[in-house]
Amino acid sequence: WVEATAAVKVDIGVDLLTSSGSYVDTADGPWVSLVPNTWTKLPLTGIKPTANEVYAGLEPDFSKATKGTVIYWDNMSLTS
Repeated sequence: WVEATAAVKVDIGVDLLTSSGSYVDTADGPWVSLVPNTWTKLPLTGIKPTANEVYAGLEPDFSKATKGTVIYWDNMSLTS
């Protein structure tokens, strides 16, 4: 879930990592345009990690933010 105080574009990605924490790949969701001050759920489906991709890190990204824009990220979860 994400909310911003101004109109911005955001997406969520999942970095897939090996057991030693080495980066392997990233799965990205679609870029979504946010309506200011409205909570929006970001989709990311179809992740199929390989046998050596045992850890994941969530990576929120944004673009087109203006100075003073506040972006809130909440309730990130990864379910297999």
